[in-house]
Amino acid sequence: MIFGYTSATLVSINWLPTAIACTIGQLASLLYYTRGLGFHLQDVFLCFCAAIVVISYSAYTCEKKMKQEFLLLKYNQQMHKDIREVLEKLPEGILLINPKTQDILLSNNLVKELLKCADTTCG
Repeated sequence: MIFGYTSATLVSINWLPTAIACTIGQLASLLYYTRGLGFHLQDVFLCFCAAIVVISYSAYTCEKKMKQEFLLLKYNQQMHKDIREVLEKLPEGILLINPKTQDILLSNNLVKELLKCADTTCG
């Protein structure tokens, strides 16, 4: 039963359908426990309500975190693009090198012309 809820949480893009599907599943389980197995409703109702709340909250927080990470990724991509555009327009040669690996991270066209290297070798 837990695997079904976990996969529903992971598959759904929006937390609300996940919460609704899990609530329906919990209600079906509640009916099975009370009608099929003979448990008293008051004995299992609180447990099932708590499970619905936990599943809905986890689906909501997972979606919120994924959206925040997506927005941060888009922001970083746009910032990288803006920095590259600014460096390309500078009248001086700019060469950014990773100090640990000595790899060229970024260079503008003036450096590429001065070093006579291809775009792939000069960042």
